[in-house]
Amino acid sequence: EDMSVYGELTYQLSENLSLTAGLRFSDLSKFVLAGEKTDYSENVTTPKVNLSWSDDDTLVYFNYSTGVKMGGANHAPAWAKARMLEQNAVAPGTHSAEKIAYADTVSSYDSDELTNLELGYKGTLADGKIDLTAAIYRQEIEDVAVYVSDYALATVGGVYIANAGEASSDGYELALTLNATDNISITAFKSDTDAILESGFIGFGGTELVNRGNKLAYAPEGTYGLSIDASHDLTGGLTGRFFAN
Repeated sequence: EDMSVYGELTYQLSENLSLTAGLRFSDLSKFVLAGEKTDYSENVTTPKVNLSWSDDDTLVYFNYSTGVKMGGANHAPAWAKARMLEQNAVAPGTHSAEKIAYADTVSSYDSDELTNLELGYKGTLADGKIDLTAAIYRQEIEDVAVYVSDYALATVGGVYIANAGEASSDGYELALTLNATDNISITAFKSDTDAILESGFIGFGGTELVNRGNKLAYAPEGTYGLSIDASHDLTGGLTGRFFAN
């Protein structure tokens, strides 16, 4: 359950320059059933600041924004901890106190927190013949959540979510549109991203389960593309459109 209150205020510093500030207050809660009920909740405040300059043809902006991805509880370590306690009750000393304490530690994981810095430009050039969009950004993540394969706890599947420390994502995006005629436009775009883990995750017994320097999942290093969009008038006031991507 996510209950949030948010809003933002824009102040016009001059005819072309404006400052926007925003806040989100979130109350997050959930529970997981893994043998017993495990509750997880937190209150989060995430700010945002935007400074922008614009006229009829150009927008230049700087964004500072933050956000969180909610933490939670893990089934597998909680199940393993319960099993180890049961086995120790029958045969004391079967599992060490250190192993049980580790299972308790990874039975839950904290929210990861993102800070984003972005500088961007959007403009129309050559009397409307060219549209240009460009942005560079830096994202920093604390307590980044990663999937871990850990069989030291004898868990079912050995997979849970853990906080691996810090990660970062640096990159740029660029798009250029040529308005060849009133009815034909051609767009090319390119982006590059360097998204890596800056710290890994050490499992029970000192084994490095997630390596420092790993690429973040679902973050392609590069994307590019080309599109053509053309329209023309048909009879009866209808319009036809051709496009290729």
